[in-house]
Amino acid sequence: MVSSKGKIIYVNATGNYATDDARPITEDTLFRIYSMTKPITAVGLMMLYEEGALQLNDRVSRILPKFANRKVWTADGLVAAKNPIIMRHLLTHTAGSSYGFITDNPVDKLYRE
Repeated sequence: MVSSKGKIIYVNATGNYATDDARPITEDTLFRIYSMTKPITAVGLMMLYEEGALQLNDRVSRILPKFANRKVWTADGLVAAKNPIIMRHLLTHTAGSSYGFITDNPVDKLYRE
């Protein structure tokens, strides 16, 4: 798709779903973009930073209250985190979050619950 000033100028879909799936894609075919959401989210966060809506050392819980009072998994089980998660952690992937799909991981089990 090509757009200019909020108007769509050109749209075209070509190709197949996959090398082993000959179904043709269409203009409304959905694709998983996996980790490509990371740079998109980072750009959005930095736009908010430029507008002065947040600082990189702000606690994430200021915007998402459920991130307050986080706990971490240790050999002794769940314990209170020593430091809060800040915006900078989200941008550098150092917030300590897991993906939630590892079935025998105790943290991922808590995510699913």
